[in-house]
Amino acid sequence: MSNNFKDKIKNKVRSSAHEQLIEPVHANVNRGKKREKFEDRYSRQTVWIENEIIELITREAQNERGEKTRIFNEALRQYFKI
Repeated sequence: MSNNFKDKIKNKVRSSAHEQLIEPVHANVNRGKKREKFEDRYSRQTVWIENEIIELITREAQNERGEKTRIFNEALRQYFKI
């Protein structure tokens, strides 16, 4: 996989999907409503992912808390166009 292709994918995933993912959470905080629990918003699933992809995601996440979850959710939102 070329670096140029990887950069294109990273930029595509970081674009509007991140804003859509984060926006509802911030909207609740600003209105004084109770923040939704993590477990109410997310479900845990076990899937098999190619080693090459895991290596890229791990490198990109840089051990930041929740970063892998964000990357997967953004990529899936881009894939399903939501």
